[in-house]
Amino acid sequence: MSNGNVHIRFLEGKDIDARRWDACIEKASNRLVYGFHFYLDHMAGGQWSALVLGDYQAVMPLPGDGNGAFATSTSQPLPNSSVSSAPISTPP
Repeated sequence: MSNGNVHIRFLEGKDIDARRWDACIEKASNRLVYGFHFYLDHMAGGQWSALVLGDYQAVMPLPGDGNGAFATSTSQPLPNSSVSSAPISTPP
């Protein structure tokens, strides 16, 4: 990347180097478990792809089936698992 060229590749999940992917996530100041290869693979059922900058200097997961549609609903779990089904009231 010293010549100023930026090379971004689109890769299917099966073609991603898990070791280099996880090393990139591990170095990120904002890393969360949701970015690691094993988590993405499990939660997206293997149906995900990614944008990879250069030699895994930066990565961006793209959950879905590769056709622009999500194969499953993937979301971050809430810290509090209790959910109220009571209607929300508004002040008068």
